[in-house]
Formats: sequence, C-alpha cells, structure tokens
Amino acid sequence: MVYVSVLSEEVNKLLHIGMQSSKDKGFRNRCHAILLSHKGFCTKDIARICDINRKKTICEWIKKFKELGIEGLFSKPGRGRKNILSSLSIKQVDTIIEKIDLNPQSLREVAAKLSVDFEFDISK
Repeated sequence: MVYVSVLSEEVNKLLHIGMQSSKDKGFRNRCHAILLSHKGFCTKDIARICDINRKKTICEWIKKFKELGIEGLFSKPGRGRKNILSSLSIKQVDTIIEKIDLNPQSLREVAAKLSVDFEFDISK
C-alpha cells in the first residue's frame, strides 16, 4: 500500500490550510487525500471519501507529493479551456459590458452577437 508516513508539522499545517481555504477544488481534494493517507487510510477508502473513481489517482497524488512536496499538489497550468477574452482590448471589453448592460436577461443572444462581431465563439 502507498501511504504518506511522515509529515512535518509545517507541511501538515499547510495541507490543512490548503484543504480548507483554497479556491481550487482539485487542490483541496489532493490536500485532503494526503492528510487521510497520513492518518493511515488506504487508497480505496480515500478514493471513496474524496469521491474519486479510481484508486490509481490517489496513488498518483501521493507519488507527486512525495516527489515534489506540496508543490506537486497544485493544478498545472494549461488545464481546461483557454481564456480567449483576456487578449481583448479595452475598447472591446467596453463593448461587451455595454451589450450585456443593454440586455442582461438574454446572455445567449448577447454572446451570439458578440461572437459575430469579434469573429470567435463566445459562450454565456
């Protein structure tokens, strides 16, 4: 079985803080899994508690933690859909805000119009 047998007091405290206050749900789950492993829970039980389908995932989290410490638990950049709106100019952002203010109840319609105006897909 894979366990985290030794945790310093400082790392233990950081894991508790990460589990309780991180905005990233994945990071909170990973911190919780490491703390449960340290308490002696097996990977099967940790997977059930963290609502993870695969025990292998828990083993991977523990392995990353052992290799990289708490840094290994952070979500890697590049996950998920890329943010296309961050590259807009101030004028374009103002246009978006103006169109939303004019029709805040129909964001799908606003997104469809903006997609045509900006020539890339914008979702609600």
